[in-house]
Amino acid sequence: RMGTHIKVDMPSLAEVEDVLAYALEKRPHAEFALTPHAELLLNHPLSDVTHVVDEAAMGAARARHDCIAEADLAKAIARLLQRQGAQLPPHKPFGFAA
Repeated sequence: RMGTHIKVDMPSLAEVEDVLAYALEKRPHAEFALTPHAELLLNHPLSDVTHVVDEAAMGAARARHDCIAEADLAKAIARLLQRQGAQLPPHKPFGFAA
């Protein structure tokens, strides 16, 4: 047994923005500020960030938009937050011994 602990925190605002930008860069999308959307996704795992971009892309396709609009991303985030409930408990950092 080793005494090494690795702390895994939730992503920072900059990390969420980076993942949003990365997930959007491979898809046609309108130019819009990512910070307001990233702020809504704080305290969520990065898998949720990529999931909302996927949902926004599918919503844009269903609406026959040429690209992902800011409204498509906002709707996808709203659906995520609605599914998870308005009051999210704060995530506690976790770690494990390696």
